[in-house]
Amino acid sequence: MGLPEEPPASTDSLGEKSERLLAVVYLLTARTASLEESNAEVRKKLSLDPPPPMIGAEWKTIKQVAGDLGFSQTTVRNWIASGRIASRRIGRAVLIDAASLPPRRCETLL
Repeated sequence: MGLPEEPPASTDSLGEKSERLLAVVYLLTARTASLEESNAEVRKKLSLDPPPPMIGAEWKTIKQVAGDLGFSQTTVRNWIASGRIASRRIGRAVLIDAASLPPRRCETLL
């Protein structure tokens, strides 16, 4: 059992290697875009909402929103059901996009 042989020295020039690497990058980019489109189609057919964007968004619970606005949690749930405020369910938790909320104690949602 001897030492493994060194691989033969490549005769490709640096330019050829760069071109092959660039071709692989383009291929992978195209494949990624194709997979994202397929994923979007499947999610649409199954009526699945995209996951909420957590970066840069402020999400609150029903309890927090009810306390902030001065309404009951039942009222907030009714607003969610009617589509008056944007929310997402993650597991058992319901998260509400703070940007979709009116200013404090606003009667316009009633």
